Parts: sequence; structure tokens; C-alpha cells
Amino acid sequence: MQLTTTSLLALRALVLLARSRRSEMRATAASLAVDLGTSSSQVTKVLSTFVDEGLIHAHRGRGGGLEISEAGLSATADTVVARAEGGRPRGAQGDGSAALSIGRLPEALEVAQKAYLDALSEYTIAALAATPPEDLGVRGVPTIGSQLR
Repeated sequence: MQLTTTSLLALRALVLLARSRRSEMRATAASLAVDLGTSSSQVTKVLSTFVDEGLIHAHRGRGGGLEISEAGLSATADTVVARAEGGRPRGAQGDGSAALSIGRLPEALEVAQKAYLDALSEYTIAALAATPPEDLGVRGVPTIGSQLR
């Protein structure tokens, strides 16, 4: 199983917001985009869902920016992935392609996806934020774009 670009961006951005919580300065979409190696419009698009759901607080005006909420810190990685992907339920099948409907392949893929998401459910954003930055692919190590090549 592999995370989509959207899910990966959401997880990394939330982890960066959790880390920036210790400082006095709030992160912005532009500053997160630089750290994540993507555009600020993509960061804004992905994180707007989390602002709407209360996992991130957005402050406008001078001194504004983004900060992670307590709910965001306690959110699990599987929840973030599901919300980033539009809230598709666990085990939702992909595009329903006939190519995947060979024998028991759909069942096997559903079992694999459930196991993958179950493994992600063990980690909160706060726990992931305690991971060294180089293990998350930020600041000087592979970025989202480089993983797509």
C-alpha cells in the first residue's frame, strides 16, 4: 500500500504544525510549502479540510497563521489519511475497475488496505511529531515531489 500525495502532504503538514507549536511564531501555508517542497496553494487546499474540522486553527491578519489544535495533536494517522482522501470509508474499493475484479483480488486488496490503515491507527500526530525530521522527509531530505518520480 502507498499513501497518496494528498495524504502524505496532510500528515507531514500536521506534524510540522505540531512541532512549530513550541515556538512563538505560527506557520503559514507558504512556510509549510517551502518545508514540504510543494506549492502554498496545494498546502492551503489540503489543510482547508482540517481547518473546517477543527484539527487546525487558522488566524487571519498580522501575526496570523496556522496552529494545530488539541484535536489535531490527538488525531491518528489513519484518521488524517481518511479525511485527506475525502472521508472514504476503510476498505472502500478504488475505481471499481474490471481489471481488479479477477478472482479474489478485490478481497485480498481490501484485507491489505485494512491492515495498512490499522497500522497507521497506532500513531497520533503528537507521536509522529516526536520523530526526528529526517525520518519524515522534510528539510533537506526527499520531498513529496521527489517520491513521485
